[in-house]
Amino acid sequence: MPAAQIPADEIKRLASLNTLDLLDSGAETEFDELVKAAALVCDAPISLISLIDENRQWFKANVGMEVITEIPRELAFCSHAILDAVPTEVTDTSVDPRFATNPLVSGYPGIRFYAGFPLQLSNGSTIGALCVIDRRPRQLSSTQRAILGHLARSVVGAIESRRERRAADIAAGSMQAFESRWRQVFENLHDGFILGEAVRDARGVASDWRYVDVNQSWAKLVGVDAAVARGRTIREVFSGIEQQWVDQGLDVIGRSTPAVFERQVGMLGRWYEGRATWIGGDRFVISFSEVTQRRLAQRNREALLGLSDTLGALPDAESMRWRAMEMIGKTVDVDMAGYGTILPDGETLDVNAVWAKSGATSMVGQHWLPHYGKLLGRLRTGSIVTVDDVSIDDSMDAGACMSVGAASVVNVPVIEQGRFVAMFFVFASLPRKWSESAEDLAFLQEAAERTRNAVERKDAELQLLALSGSLSQQVEARTEELQAANATLAAKVDALSVAEDALRQAQKMEAVGQLTGGIAHDFNNLLASISSSLQLLKLKLEKGNAVDLQRYVRMGQESVARASTLTQRLLAFSRRQSLDPKPVDVNRLVAGMEDLLRGTVGPSIHLEVVGAGGLWPTLIDAAQLENSILNLCINARDAMAPDGGRLTIETANKWLDERAAQKRDLVPGQYVSVSITDTGSGMAPEVMARAFDPFFTTKPMGQGTGLGLSMVYGFVRQTGGQVKIYSELGTGTTMRLYLPRFHGSVPDDSLTDVEALPHADGSETVLVVEDEMTIRQLVIEMLEDAGYLPVATDTGAGALRLIASGLRPDLLLTDVGLPG
Repeated sequence: MPAAQIPADEIKRLASLNTLDLLDSGAETEFDELVKAAALVCDAPISLISLIDENRQWFKANVGMEVITEIPRELAFCSHAILDAVPTEVTDTSVDPRFATNPLVSGYPGIRFYAGFPLQLSNGSTIGALCVIDRRPRQLSSTQRAILGHLARSVVGAIESRRERRAADIAAGSMQAFESRWRQVFENLHDGFILGEAVRDARGVASDWRYVDVNQSWAKLVGVDAAVARGRTIREVFSGIEQQWVDQGLDVIGRSTPAVFERQVGMLGRWYEGRATWIGGDRFVISFSEVTQRRLAQRNREALLGLSDTLGALPDAESMRWRAMEMIGKTVDVDMAGYGTILPDGETLDVNAVWAKSGATSMVGQHWLPHYGKLLGRLRTGSIVTVDDVSIDDSMDAGACMSVGAASVVNVPVIEQGRFVAMFFVFASLPRKWSESAEDLAFLQEAAERTRNAVERKDAELQLLALSGSLSQQVEARTEELQAANATLAAKVDALSVAEDALRQAQKMEAVGQLTGGIAHDFNNLLASISSSLQLLKLKLEKGNAVDLQRYVRMGQESVARASTLTQRLLAFSRRQSLDPKPVDVNRLVAGMEDLLRGTVGPSIHLEVVGAGGLWPTLIDAAQLENSILNLCINARDAMAPDGGRLTIETANKWLDERAAQKRDLVPGQYVSVSITDTGSGMAPEVMARAFDPFFTTKPMGQGTGLGLSMVYGFVRQTGGQVKIYSELGTGTTMRLYLPRFHGSVPDDSLTDVEALPHADGSETVLVVEDEMTIRQLVIEMLEDAGYLPVATDTGAGALRLIASGLRPDLLLTDVGLPG
């Protein structure tokens, strides 16, 4: 347990303390009252006026620790409090390293909370502290801190007055000084404060209580002048007040523990919470604050829950609108609540649901909004329009508004895809300060959104029900057929499995069809390049001109290499190629796909590729990554149809610490991210939750397999990475792939010159298995030129026969897709 430091002015401080003649002096009423007041204000079991001597802490006044008058200075909490000019507050001593092992914490009196306000004399010396202590962790309210500060200054004032006056003058004047200071504290309290006294009848039965004193905060909180209340009973001040308020004061008399309450004064329309405490005899004190706004928030939450439950149980959109308007209007206590849609002219409101109090004018029908004032500009921005008093608001036509009973107005616009499409409104027949009703405005906006969403959902459900109704007979008929077919279902399982495989392959081939449309142009160019190179080579040879022959050969080889790359992409996309993870430069891979992607997404979509500088490599199957990126870009294209938009592919280095990795279900470390962002329709939360489920799709029947995202997810997870979705309806979607960093270099994938290949000595045999005659002949010639002995066959069976006949090849060079 670390001991407190010794103050820099310790010699001066001790001298000042000794001149006061306070140490070991008897109890004095003034100081005792101050610690009682501190304990009462803070609802603390212990309060002390502590003086820090050279080797001890001595208590001048003590509430709650009367069995102890002093403790060693090294154990004293107040030894820390005198080091600063500001209060010391320890909310939980058991976790504070200065006090956790202090025996006053682990033993008697079990200190868990401490607040000490330094007692600094006018000469600058701090001689001790006024402190409050509790046996449970807690903290002071701002009001309690303010009062304790006043009380600490009162203690200092009493000490200095005591020093300057004789003993007789101190006894005569200390209480008066205390009462004056207490009055100042009392009147400056933020909370309302009541000193009450029971009123008893001739039989001694308490049936009422009077206000002995109240502070100015009480007057502000209840709206009654303090002078009017003093000396009068609660029933005289508030005629017709609820009996519970009378009982609140009387029931606490004689009780040792305070009574906590939260209750409304109906005639004021206000809610209050606080506590009543008996202070002896027939007297008690009540401290309280207003919680009307909190109660309004609670009311609004309950109303919103009730609104959601009620709307969910109604059969159609029309009854939902009418019931919602009734609940909204009654909750915020207005004369009218309504809903309408904006007609195509953008200025006329077609009101189709209205709730109104008895006698109010109905608003059902069409209303030209400019007739009522300058509203459209603000409403079209999506802003709530509030008017506290139409008669003094220059933007409103008071006559038009009052003709429909609207002295004050709130309009809540509904904006969809940037357009003002509908409006909720409430009217009050009297001016109302909506600007001071933040809870009501928040409720109206939330209620409007919930109603709109519930109505749209109900409309969709009814439309779906209508569509499904026409299918019910077909479903019933089909059900009978299926029931009859169940008997033979087991025998057809194998056939069904084959059919499912065929379906998946067909779906993949559909995607291949989309891909090949985008690369057909490139393939034609490559074939033209190869053909032209061969024709020019033939012409040169026929003319005996050997100049530039190598250049035409190189041009043909480069075209063949590019064609091979395109072929590999097709194989990877159709998943006919096994995983082959290799170090990959993702920037280079994406750049190589750019032409392919532009052709796939079409001219209506602006494609932007943003590659990070210094991007780390990753160990991955490049073909599968290309397939995944292409799949995600096709999804993005579909989400932006038919209007098009912007598609951005961005790479970045990501270093995930333990917390960030845990959120993404990854191990901490370094990752390469690939983000595909579109400006399409976005996804709802429930769609995002199922996006990776196999066969789940939001596309129309026949336009999506439901396998694309699940294939991407499975591939990325298999490589040790993750896929995350970030989406917002109406804004767009980002699909982000996290791929583990590879610590190493990426090999150069440039072409190898055929002439640079090593030549054999003619003793090594290569068995060539290739069904395409042209390719087989070319391979044989290349091997012969390289000094090998090629033996060729066009089938796998033929190769087996050659080996069975005794052929022992040094190398087998075979096609992986032979017939049979």
